[in-house]
Amino acid sequence: MNAQTMLLTCALALIAGCGSSPPTPEWKIDSAASVEQAVQAYLSGRDAVADTEFKRAEREVRRTASADALARVLAVQCAARVAAVLPADCDAVIGATDAASQTRIYARYLSAQELSGEALSQLPSSQQAAAQSSLAESASALRQVASPVSRLVAAGVMWQRQRLGFEGVQIAVDTASEQGWSRALWHWLSVQKELLVAKGEVERAAFVQRRMDLLSGAALSSPAATPSPATEAKRP
Repeated sequence: MNAQTMLLTCALALIAGCGSSPPTPEWKIDSAASVEQAVQAYLSGRDAVADTEFKRAEREVRRTASADALARVLAVQCAARVAAVLPADCDAVIGATDAASQTRIYARYLSAQELSGEALSQLPSSQQAAAQSSLAESASALRQVASPVSRLVAAGVMWQRQRLGFEGVQIAVDTASEQGWSRALWHWLSVQKELLVAKGEVERAAFVQRRMDLLSGAALSSPAATPSPATEAKRP
């Protein structure tokens, strides 16, 4: 498992369990690898790959009959949508009676529920500062998150809570752009454009639109295939 996979699995409290002694069980290695590939594919708009890899990860964890392991995979799917600033339904994880409290708390966080006290301490370490940051502190908190995926997850939660300012949105845009995650980038650019239009900054909004036009022509997943957050939220 490479360093990026380990960072992803640790930061998002996924599958492989950091610090465990070797040899690592095969199902942990396989499920963690599938989760990483699924998240990368989803954020890039490659849905067929994302669906295949998420299903593979689910099959691997079902071999353990662990409700918590399965809930963690489902939480990652929810986190991927949050990272792409899209509506995410985490109710299945929140209501998973046999899942660990830490997993259910993470799902509550992804759903933008307010947490306090002991619940905050059970979040992945990469999310704790972001979870407690104010609007004014949001950009600074995001800069402290090393993993690009975790940074976008934190930004997505902040946006849901209306605690993400323009500087924080720019960080999310830059993160998605640097990674080549076309779906996440398109939606964060859409958010950025909406903010600029609201501020009356027509020229900057037009520049962002040109970036979106460029992306829609080059990306595997076009705006028609990945609607804006507002449009998707209206779907039944």
